[in-house]
Amino acid sequence: MQEDHLKIPIARETLYLPYNEGLFSIKILNGVETIGFLSVAGLLCNNDRLCQGNETFVSCSSDCSSYEKDGICMNIKDGQCDPDCSKGQDFECERNLPQLNTKNNGLKYSLYGLLGVVILYLIYRNLKKS
Repeated sequence: MQEDHLKIPIARETLYLPYNEGLFSIKILNGVETIGFLSVAGLLCNNDRLCQGNETFVSCSSDCSSYEKDGICMNIKDGQCDPDCSKGQDFECERNLPQLNTKNNGLKYSLYGLLGVVILYLIYRNLKKS
């Protein structure tokens, strides 16, 4: 038997945040009260000259080249075939130019983590109201 007080309302919301190199943390507020804090410094770019973890050409061009396997198709004229592009997306792949492969594709996982934090905040906010 399920009791009414055990039901937890679930709310989902997607936030689109523009990328900014100066982004170090995200504070979650309920009015003026801080109810959450997420440190994002170093998650998207750590400037170690290695394209790894959550880094992409868009978020960390100092570590990732436009043609590295980073989960983002960059259809730009750079003389290289981007392995993230589907057939026909990067015209330079048609010429069978060499590719540089790396092993990580973590940007989507960091976005899932951020979405998880937002969902937890919304659940907390809804529980606090009742």
